[in-house]
Amino acid sequence: IIRKIIGKYKPFFKLNHFKIIGEQPYGSDAFSSTAVINITVDEQNEMTAAEGEGPVNALDKATSSFDT
Repeated sequence: IIRKIIGKYKPFFKLNHFKIIGEQPYGSDAFSSTAVINITVDEQNEMTAAEGEGPVNALDKATSSFDT
């Protein structure tokens, strides 16, 4: 907060866009989600995707791939 106030805040990444798709096959109780995330880090564009058991799980898996 202080860095923002004094004008020295620099975000670690920029979220360009994301997409979440939920699927439930006809006649099945199973539900899955796919998350696609596009970010910019140090002026380089990065994209990742992951499947999960619901939208939050899919987003968590997709964002964890940026930790490397």
